Amino acid sequence: MERKRNQITCIKKWVTSLLVVMMLLVGTPEVYGASGSVNVTIPQFKIHLNGTTVDNTYRKYPFLVYNDVTYFPMTYYDCRFLGVESQWNENSRLLSVQKSDVAGSYQDYKTNNRNQKSYRASISNDFLKVNGTSVDNKKETYPVLTFRGVTYFPMTWKYGVENFGWDYRFDKVNGLIINSKNTTVTNVTLPLAKISTGMDENPYEYHCILAGNHYFYEGKNGAIYMTPVNNPSTAKKVYQLPPWSYGDGKQLVWAHFMNESGNAVLHYHQGGASMGYDAKLTFSADGTYKEETEDYFNSAAFVDPVTNEKKVVSVYYGMFSQAGNLSLSIDGAEATSLGDSKIRYSATPVIDGDFAYVVGAPENNGMEQAHSNLYKINLITNEIQQLTQDNTFATDVALMNQQEQNKKQILVAMGMLKNGEFTERSLYSMDLDGKNQKKVATLIKDAPNYIVLGSSVFYTSGTYGNQKLFRLGEKESLNPQGKLTSMGLAGEGYFYATFKEESECSYRLMVFDSKGKLVFRSADVAQQIVVDQGRLCYVEQSGTVCLTKLALQ
Repeated sequence: MERKRNQITCIKKWVTSLLVVMMLLVGTPEVYGASGSVNVTIPQFKIHLNGTTVDNTYRKYPFLVYNDVTYFPMTYYDCRFLGVESQWNENSRLLSVQKSDVAGSYQDYKTNNRNQKSYRASISNDFLKVNGTSVDNKKETYPVLTFRGVTYFPMTWKYGVENFGWDYRFDKVNGLIINSKNTTVTNVTLPLAKISTGMDENPYEYHCILAGNHYFYEGKNGAIYMTPVNNPSTAKKVYQLPPWSYGDGKQLVWAHFMNESGNAVLHYHQGGASMGYDAKLTFSADGTYKEETEDYFNSAAFVDPVTNEKKVVSVYYGMFSQAGNLSLSIDGAEATSLGDSKIRYSATPVIDGDFAYVVGAPENNGMEQAHSNLYKINLITNEIQQLTQDNTFATDVALMNQQEQNKKQILVAMGMLKNGEFTERSLYSMDLDGKNQKKVATLIKDAPNYIVLGSSVFYTSGTYGNQKLFRLGEKESLNPQGKLTSMGLAGEGYFYATFKEESECSYRLMVFDSKGKLVFRSADVAQQIVVDQGRLCYVEQSGTVCLTKLALQ
């Protein structure tokens, strides 16, 4: 106990010494008067946040010095970069600041205007709460300030260490160094092409993927590059996107990257819908690639634990009369027909042992079919069992592991049709034989979506344009203030969800592991999200590539 007390005393003495050094650097303290306006200066010493150097010269919200203490700008992104959440309530004029595990990329707030050496700031008259405790700013020796519409907190021991949990130090050579304990996101600058999507919600996108020890990305004029993760400035060109054959000769094919089993894979479509083809390029670590034409199949693969055979069930989704045909291939042998030829199958099948679960509709129903059902097909005998009733419209099927009951269940999305339009979309669960069917969640009728990750099921509910993210079995949304924009599997057993950029939404990116545990949440608006070798990589909306290490599952 005595040793701990001595350590605390030494640390406080060190902080006091820090303030004394800073006083020598910035001059004589000022006492603010009744006007509430005070003189502040721009620091002339270096500042580093989690290893990132802050450039105060052109920063819209620079660090400040008042009464010999450095002041931190509590902007949305600065806070979250250092693991602090800030919430502003305009009606009550209340700023709440809370220590958190939230993470985010660094935003420099750079402008074209050079900052002067000194300015006038205001003593904040807003209501303040830090970690749930109210702050009486009138009684503070180092009061909270307001500058350019942003609240500034003093970097005293009380706030920096006790409330926010930061580690910081100061010396004449390196300046002020602040490190937080939340997950650190590293910014990587790559010359990514800014590609227009033509959509209001997401007008631009960037094509970049992490695979192994390299980034693969699309640069200007359709050039595809690869560059090492540990030296991203040494890129080399590995491919050139061709012109789109239906364009004006200048328009290139639209491409996108995926990480497939740790490899960077580039996909694009050439030509028209019926006469064109889908190209797939799989890159190796040396930049060479294997090019192949993708076939039009939704396929599911399963390795039989008894026979060790690899079974692949495929639904053809191409054009002409073969659309909807079902086939089976075992150990790479030529595919054979499966199921009922009078049924047009759709979506991706699910395989469990000797059985496949597939959604399909009678052929004569065409595009206006009154019903679509879930079928269970024996892969050995081709025996077919209809599991759902004709008054419903099944659209998708998945398998879920029930850990508590130590068994598998089927999940199927079903809806009700009236005059060709859906009046309801719901998620149903049932046993593998189709028994014990029950409704477990209400989906958005215009945009139903759900994803199974181990024993967790994530789904959307609410109304179109105001989608909320839920986990099956829980009543509360996983991000109550967030409007879901996308969700998917990031690889290596991770699930991600992105949310619309709105001031009331604290988390724009959430990542869950295979056990359904939230392992990362960020304020960043993200795209191109992938997990590779335990590293989370995404592209922030400004085009900055972000990289961080996830905790081991």
